[in-house]
Amino acid sequence: MATWRTETIAGALLAAMLPFGLLAATPPIPPTRFNCDRACLAKHADAYFTALAAHDPSRLPLARDLKSTETGIVKPIGQGVWKTVEGLPRYRLNLYDPETGGIGVHAVLKERGLEMLSRKRLQVEAGLITFVATQLIPGYAT
Repeated sequence: MATWRTETIAGALLAAMLPFGLLAATPPIPPTRFNCDRACLAKHADAYFTALAAHDPSRLPLARDLKSTETGIVKPIGQGVWKTVEGLPRYRLNLYDPETGGIGVHAVLKERGLEMLSRKRLQVEAGLITFVATQLIPGYAT
């Protein structure tokens, strides 16, 4: 014979197990917008610096609503360092996060004859660059 306590515990266990059963029956999660693996992110980083050296952002797969900043100031892509950089970086360290579509870069760039450290963060979603944050640190590249 079931007691009040046994029925309460059984009900609590059933309630606790119910969500797990429902989760198992749900359809698989669709692919996310961050569907760019490490090799894909590397191609975006290479393309970014090639376009930067050529002063030509039209070479990049940019999102229509791209957000771009340079040292904390909102600037349209193609302005700022895009007009003054001299060639490809002499040193570049890339960090890739395929789970979030993020690319972090530390690079040594030359601008107006002087080397500087450049830190960048790029965001890639659905194959398009959606965000570029650039921080320039003059005189710290030696």
